[in-house]
Amino acid sequence: MAFNFLNRICSQQPGVDVDDGLGTPVDEEEGDIDQESDIDLEENRDEIDSDLDLEDSDTDPEPLAGADGVFPWSDDLHDVEVGLFTSGTGPKIENFDLDHSSEPTEFFKLFIPDTFITTLATQTNLYATQQGAPASYKPVTEGELNIFLYINLMFGIHQLPSYFLYWSSDPLLHVPAVASVMSRNRYQQISRYFHLADSEAQPARNEPGFDPLYKIRPAIEQVEQACQTYYAPGCALAVDEAMIPFKGRLYFKQYIRNKPTPWGVKVWCCAESSTGYLTDFVFYTGKCDTPMPNGLGHHVVMSLTDRHLDKYHHVYMDNFFSSVTLARDLLNVRPTRALPQDQIADTGQQS
Repeated sequence: MAFNFLNRICSQQPGVDVDDGLGTPVDEEEGDIDQESDIDLEENRDEIDSDLDLEDSDTDPEPLAGADGVFPWSDDLHDVEVGLFTSGTGPKIENFDLDHSSEPTEFFKLFIPDTFITTLATQTNLYATQQGAPASYKPVTEGELNIFLYINLMFGIHQLPSYFLYWSSDPLLHVPAVASVMSRNRYQQISRYFHLADSEAQPARNEPGFDPLYKIRPAIEQVEQACQTYYAPGCALAVDEAMIPFKGRLYFKQYIRNKPTPWGVKVWCCAESSTGYLTDFVFYTGKCDTPMPNGLGHHVVMSLTDRHLDKYHHVYMDNFFSSVTLARDLLNVRPTRALPQDQIADTGQQS
């Protein structure tokens, strides 16, 4: 099914040069994809070792309030009233015109639209020009970039030890769904110059506006906006951390012992509990100057749930995030939307 999906996509792309194998040899001065690729996020390599943030997630969570007398413990207990969750949930069909008969590629385009592909083509060709690409390099087209992305998706579905093997002449290794839609050398060329943003416009480290995720920021914003535009989560939300496996050179790479994925890039996530659908996420890039008077866990939860705080969602988290202060703050956020008259009597505090 995955192969049919890829072939259907490739057949729809105009102006794509498909051949039966390796294509035009890559000029020697272009180098090898694995050695020359500029997809790395980090440019200050001399500072990587000293900046590597190890085991940040093992930091003790915020102590329960009450130890310092701010929220003294009491035997005077009372019920906590929480307003009813009445927001609409599920796909926001008013924002797209798709149904069960639509092709998978149409849903994919909701998250990676043609306008974004055009941006990728523009930035990739710009970077090739900036790097003095050889005369053998042909500017990449939107159709080729669509196929390039789908090939990378196929690498995750049909895994082989080396990407060279997808174009192997050995029939036991050769993958027609990949080799028949783009030559190996063209794939190498695009990989070498693939870019999402203008590297020459990136602020240097320690300069105002520096963003450690500058090179992939357009993709982050595009995906997050799409996640929020096309789906409304249900009542139960979960806040937790996730790890994207990565062992390359990156100064905000994390190591967390006793985890299934100990090395990688940490991402704070808010997702719908019943489906795992991601609604909000923030990459952890190391210590920052943002004031956090109530601790990191409190700051993460309040930031990720900010746009949900007027709808009476139920937020679930582990003890790294939880504290009395956070519970009080979540409960004390009053809804700003108007409620039906028959619900006003039941309106309480948000959880």
